Amino acid sequence: MRIFIASSSELNEERDRLELLLYREDFKPVKWENIDHSITTDRFQSRINEAHLLTSDIVIFMIKSRLGEYTFEEFQESYKNLGLKIDRIYVYFFNIDKNETPRKELRKIMDLEDFLEEEGKLYQRVKDFRDLENHFLKQIKHLNQTLTKNESTENLKTEILSEQVNNSQIKKICIYTSSPLNTSIKFNLGVIKNQFKDFKIELHHKILNEDSLIEHYEFDLCFIFTKINSDKIIIEDEYFMQKSITSSDLSELIEEDKVILVLDKNIEDSPFQIKIGENDSQIKRLLSSTIHKELKLEKGSCKFLRLSTELPELIDAKNLNEFVGRNTDIENLVKKISSLKNENKILTIKGSGGIGKTTLVSKVVTEFASRGKFKDGIKFVQCEFIKDYEDFEHKISMAFDMTNALNFKSQLKEQINQEDENRLIILDNVETILHLDDTNKIKEFIKFISAFATIVITSREKLNEEFEFVNELRELSTDEAEELFLKYYELKKYDSKFLRTEILENMLNNNPLAIKLVTSNLPKNKNLQTLKNELDNDFFDITSKDIENIFEKESDLNIERTKSLFNSINYSYSRLSEKEKLALELLSLFPDGIYFENFKDFYNEKEPKDKSNEKVLKKKIENFSDRDLKSLEDKSLIINTNQRINLQSIIGRFADYKFQNKENEEKNEYYKKAYGYNYFVLSLIRNLKIKSSISSHVFDNNKNNFLKCLEYIRYLEIDENKISFIDDLCTYFCASSSPNEKISDKLIVLKNSIEDNVKKDFFDIQYLNIEYFYGKFDVVYKELQRKYSLYEIQRKVLNDNKIEKLNVENIMSLYGMEGYQYEEVKFFLGQVLLNISSFQIGEFNVCKQYFEQKTWWHRFFQYELALSTNTIDIKSLKKYIENLYKTQFIEKMQSSYTLLKANKTEVLLKDINKLIITNPFTDGLKTLMIAIKDEKNCSKEMYEEAIKKLFHIKYYHVEAILLYCEYLKEKNNEDYQIWFNKGKNLASKHYYRYLLHRFNCLENGLNIPYDENNYPLPEKLDYSEIIKKYEL
Repeated sequence: MRIFIASSSELNEERDRLELLLYREDFKPVKWENIDHSITTDRFQSRINEAHLLTSDIVIFMIKSRLGEYTFEEFQESYKNLGLKIDRIYVYFFNIDKNETPRKELRKIMDLEDFLEEEGKLYQRVKDFRDLENHFLKQIKHLNQTLTKNESTENLKTEILSEQVNNSQIKKICIYTSSPLNTSIKFNLGVIKNQFKDFKIELHHKILNEDSLIEHYEFDLCFIFTKINSDKIIIEDEYFMQKSITSSDLSELIEEDKVILVLDKNIEDSPFQIKIGENDSQIKRLLSSTIHKELKLEKGSCKFLRLSTELPELIDAKNLNEFVGRNTDIENLVKKISSLKNENKILTIKGSGGIGKTTLVSKVVTEFASRGKFKDGIKFVQCEFIKDYEDFEHKISMAFDMTNALNFKSQLKEQINQEDENRLIILDNVETILHLDDTNKIKEFIKFISAFATIVITSREKLNEEFEFVNELRELSTDEAEELFLKYYELKKYDSKFLRTEILENMLNNNPLAIKLVTSNLPKNKNLQTLKNELDNDFFDITSKDIENIFEKESDLNIERTKSLFNSINYSYSRLSEKEKLALELLSLFPDGIYFENFKDFYNEKEPKDKSNEKVLKKKIENFSDRDLKSLEDKSLIINTNQRINLQSIIGRFADYKFQNKENEEKNEYYKKAYGYNYFVLSLIRNLKIKSSISSHVFDNNKNNFLKCLEYIRYLEIDENKISFIDDLCTYFCASSSPNEKISDKLIVLKNSIEDNVKKDFFDIQYLNIEYFYGKFDVVYKELQRKYSLYEIQRKVLNDNKIEKLNVENIMSLYGMEGYQYEEVKFFLGQVLLNISSFQIGEFNVCKQYFEQKTWWHRFFQYELALSTNTIDIKSLKKYIENLYKTQFIEKMQSSYTLLKANKTEVLLKDINKLIITNPFTDGLKTLMIAIKDEKNCSKEMYEEAIKKLFHIKYYHVEAILLYCEYLKEKNNEDYQIWFNKGKNLASKHYYRYLLHRFNCLENGLNIPYDENNYPLPEKLDYSEIIKKYEL
């Protein structure tokens, strides 16, 4: 029996659930989403009506706050054919708040209700889908009477055939394991997986709940591992808590013949096949027997897939294995976070420093992730180092995978469908941004993004806003504090009252971090009275000045520093070895963290002997070992996330304070090492042979390390190597996936720290370069002409000063953007360097030779050259675009532009609209792409707007005019000649010879290949040294 599902898009989730319900009840659901979407001569809705709606036996209408045009048309068609082609119609109206419903939509809905009442037809009001489901299930017994004899026969045949399916057809198996948070039920997934590893199947794993069972129809066979409670089967509810259901309940969720139940005890009269497995060894035996004797699976390689959402890199699930207590808090947070999507509010987890806010939210996040929740991503934003609103917006743009999007708020509205988006963003340590100058602007922005994602923040303070739910995180109870203390430190015989009162309550305030720090540094069999005396002595040794210097921000006022946190950190620090203290302090130089092995490699590297530094070198401590770093981890002083080590926020500030108290000479030695690590990472990124997607990812993960490096590099000698490092770093900040304006401020500080004029020029030019990238074209170009005129630069005699050469290279690159590529190419040839501007002035032969040898160099321009010479491989270009890193927005924009020019049908308008604008150049390119693609709705104004936006990126400006002229000529527009003359003159002026060739072809109605020999330059460029250097 075919049942057509009709509703507006606001009920997409209910449509999917109804589809699954119909499948479960052996009906054939029909949805417009599942039919042929190809373009044909007939109207799409007419095709739906004729081929699908009117061939169905029943139509179900679901109506909430919208009655769309097509849904209403489907009602008219089905009502007109009721009793002819359509057997029955069910209409369900969902309860709505009439005050919240648009007046126009409300009128349409009420008119339909009135019509049905006047016709004497029944309709049903429902609160939610469960209400609808209950009503429809009661109707099934009436529907079964409409089945014809033939249909019954067909169903019988299908049933017989399904039982005769050969077991070799079992290709997809799902393992469901029960794991409610408020139970101790745990199954060893490794043991279960290993039994299938030698068989040619696709093995999936899902946690057992009603939502995951709904999708069982995808699989050939399902194993359900759970336990019994009072003859009922344990699964979990929507909040991950224990729920018990009968076998009969389970049979309504999943087909009985598809399931093998693995339980700890039997259930009488169950329709399911049951096997008993109380422990790992029993489960291993029963699986082995079932697989070999009953299923007889095909031998081969097993592919394992797990329903889960990727965790952010700052959360490592293994660090939460020792999590203790707070079961009620976990349950409350799961409920509150689950309900946020429908509330348009944020959740603030408020508590004092070290109380465990971040750990708790990380634990809850891992539970959501393990169940595949928040399919669009879970992001973690550390707010500790945010300095202002722009910095915060940049961090949020990264959380939405829209790094540094221009006009982020407006692009977010365009890119994200609020109803469909399912993303979780954790904002950690928000109290640090609640006392900035633009705090109110930040709060408004948090409210804005809460419409596009589920927002959870941790903070020592509330935002005090109406859009905020506050979850006050209670202190650990003394019972929980004692449990935590004993988890980290074993006491065989002890005075419980003394421990609870004198140490946990009075000394450590039941603070989780304080407890972990103290217990991690205790020797075995420590006497509790001795421990109290030591804590007392350490606490009194601390000066108020120390505390004030570390916790000097307004946001620190709520830190419980006098009794627990600071004192505990200091207690732990004072008991470290000298090597451990130094390692902790040095980690403060890496805000993004550093890999375990890299830290050892760079700080253990031997320095050349230097008598002038003999005094400093004598202080140096022997090499760091694995044991030193592991000891810090064991003592809860560092966080190890997938072998990347860094410091918890408050400990990081303590470590930085201790490091800054060292002598300047000693600090400089360690700054050199830290700089060496950053230089190493940047050299990896700048190695063009590495995939650009990997480079961008590495840069994102080290951006704050680089910015920190720019703060301390001024204490070192700014020599040629460091200038080259800064130059590369600025290039990447400008053109990579994560540009950040904050680098400009650091360049000014660096400039003011040196005396050398050539070096000062270097920082001035870098500053101009970055400002140009951010679209301040007119200002930068005027300043460039004022300080560094092209005439003087071209006549400048360069000596062996590498910094001065670098300055001129950067100046010429800026002039090249403004249309002086010919002059730029001549300069670089003088330095025996090949520049991409050679392509733009039509030097295709030498570029082609170079690209053939350096296949990894400027991939975008390689595809542009291939397009210009009619040799482009579209399949290769599409694959390149697909493999770009998610935040390589500029490369993605440029490459999509090339693909569009190659073949308009290969790029959809919706794909263009999804491209992210990061600067005025990409803004102009996207506008041009829309103009090219959407010619039906495109106006001349859009082409002209793109041309205007690209004015300072001269090559693309002229190409945009060329494409506009092609459009105008095709439309026989009177403005064609004006624009043609302008474009051709610019192409000729700037020596854009290929574009000039295209203008000539357009003028004469020709389509002939470009030959650079037909378009001579003012003087022939000599590439002999380039050919010799690169062996072309």
